[in-house]
Amino acid sequence: STLRTQVMTERELFKAACCNLSESFETNPSVDVSYNDALTGSKQIQLLGLSGNYSMLTLENMPGPRGLATPQGLNYVPGPWIESIQLSKGVGSVVNGFESISGQINVEMKKPEKADPLFVNVYVNDMGKVDLNLDWAQKVNEKWSTAVLLHDNFLRNGEVDFNKDQFRDVTTGNLFTVLNRWKYENENGLLFQAGIKYVKDEKQGGEVQRSLLSYQLDMASERKEGFLKLGYVFPGKKYKSIGWQLSAFDHSQQSDFGAPVFVFGYTRYRATQQNIYSNLIYQSIISTSDHKFRTGWSFSGDRYRENFRNLPFD
Repeated sequence: STLRTQVMTERELFKAACCNLSESFETNPSVDVSYNDALTGSKQIQLLGLSGNYSMLTLENMPGPRGLATPQGLNYVPGPWIESIQLSKGVGSVVNGFESISGQINVEMKKPEKADPLFVNVYVNDMGKVDLNLDWAQKVNEKWSTAVLLHDNFLRNGEVDFNKDQFRDVTTGNLFTVLNRWKYENENGLLFQAGIKYVKDEKQGGEVQRSLLSYQLDMASERKEGFLKLGYVFPGKKYKSIGWQLSAFDHSQQSDFGAPVFVFGYTRYRATQQNIYSNLIYQSIISTSDHKFRTGWSFSGDRYRENFRNLPFD
């Protein structure tokens, strides 16, 4: 390949038991994962020494956490859902997007026809953090298959303060994620996939003892996603295909920082983001399979509404 690519399979992910995508790169020297800030514990990916804003994160070649979800988005992809990760360094192809400057990370999720019929995973540590995972896959018939992936991560103990500085060492709260996907494939080259995903994330941080004078953090995010894929491979001409991808999401977030008693010290932030993405790709060859080409049409639209300290930014 003319591109510098690397594929991380489940065998690589097994080297470090991970709870989400941000922890999946701990054994990989190609990717640096750093903290955005100490208060929320959010992480970002760094490629070629550049911030995560310059790298493109896609889920099965469709837009992943972006925009408002960028700081917390790596936590929204549970580790047990990941089948493989494709990593490309440097400016990549624009087939699936044009936001890749330092590199592109594409995450492939577990497929309904290949996943285990039932997978249950429970993780508990001494801080009181509990991680629950439930994957269920069913092959309805020879053409249809479906899967339900569920993840719940919660830390309810509000006094996680091992160094006794009166501030929480990690944020507490609950992160719930569920995905339902369907797949259809027949012998004539027609392929159809669709799915919906829901994320609810609640976080609390700051000082251990909550009062009107203490510094507090309260964050709540809600995310709804849907996607559709339709593809056709021409019978007898496996090199020729046409595909259409459509995805949309609605993301809302509200955050409160500071001490409630101080009017000017209490920071309030409210934001929503809607996105729609459509991508049509046609692929074929010129004379022989040594010369391939792709062409198509791509559209991505965002709508932001933000309110910072009661000042609107739309």
